[in-house]
Amino acid sequence: MKKLHPNNLISSAFLLLFLVCSSSLYAQGHTALKIDSHARNVWVKQMRKSLKEIKPGDVPTKAKLETYERDGMIHQKYRIIKAGLIQFNPKEWVYVTLHSQHDDNRIGDLAIAIDQDGKYYYHLGHVCGGIVHYQATTTNRLSGSNDFFLYFKDDIDGLPWYPLKRNPVPASPLVHD
Repeated sequence: MKKLHPNNLISSAFLLLFLVCSSSLYAQGHTALKIDSHARNVWVKQMRKSLKEIKPGDVPTKAKLETYERDGMIHQKYRIIKAGLIQFNPKEWVYVTLHSQHDDNRIGDLAIAIDQDGKYYYHLGHVCGGIVHYQATTTNRLSGSNDFFLYFKDDIDGLPWYPLKRNPVPASPLVHD
């Protein structure tokens, strides 16, 4: 029987340990999602119905705007946890509700929002444990619901918002951890 050199044995042990650990970590977060379009559309329909009842004055959870300037650019960010109201001024607002794939893989990661005019929007970016950061970097300060839906993207995938004209929402093209 051939003897292994101690350096090769140590290298092999580290490689084996790395493969075992990395595949375990990968399996915890990177699951192939099988979006159930019926389950997703039922959730979207329920959210649309409940969002229709939102009155900004009654919402306790308001998202705070974080802003800083660097190199002539203005960076703005909102953090939403499960759901939250973004109040731009007394007449303009957006209410966002989130669904995480960790809560139900059949529905996947999904955000549904409504603005002051009753228009609905959806977002397919990653919802990390019920939290999303929506951010925008521009040369001028953004304010208002139109700006939010045009310029703010999530900080993980950089995906935009889309108008929700009917209940069906496409399956997310991405698999997240």
